[in-house]
Amino acid sequence: MEATTNYIPELVTAPTFSALTLEEAKKQVEVSLTDSTHDEHLLELILSSAEQVESDTGLYLCRRTLKVNCANAFDGMQLQGSPIASVSSIKYYDTSNVQQTLSATIYNFDAAHRKIHLKYLQVLPTYVDRWDAWEITYLAGYADQYSVPALAKKACLLNVAGDFYDRGDLIKESEQRKYERTVSKLRRGTYP
Repeated sequence: MEATTNYIPELVTAPTFSALTLEEAKKQVEVSLTDSTHDEHLLELILSSAEQVESDTGLYLCRRTLKVNCANAFDGMQLQGSPIASVSSIKYYDTSNVQQTLSATIYNFDAAHRKIHLKYLQVLPTYVDRWDAWEITYLAGYADQYSVPALAKKACLLNVAGDFYDRGDLIKESEQRKYERTVSKLRRGTYP
């Protein structure tokens, strides 16, 4: 079966925390922690900066539940994004077109490589031919703010500061280069 298909996940449950705290953003832009004048704007920048870093790196900074629907599943199927904590469930439509849950005794999840593998001597059940025959639900992202890598936080802070001070003008080239260097370190395949 196909081993290189890139399935785009759908968000099931959004993160319950942000990669940065408001206090971290205020310190980065040198706004007093007691000054609430810019809080709303900074909170928006925190969210948009994390989205940008995630888009640029393929990392999920904050824990969320994702779901992938696909026409087929196979041994060695790789899930998108990193880090992936666990596979919550794998469901499929059997030949009677009834959705079933695949028993966890049939597969293992290799978190380091984000791959689903069949256990020894196990085979996938027969399933109906439809675009959403398989549904894989999984947890991705870091467990809490303290687990988000410092380098990812640094990239977010660079974005927050750049957008806070820029206000529509062109971002300084040196600031953009700092961000790009930081993000390129996060893109490396060996980074957790």
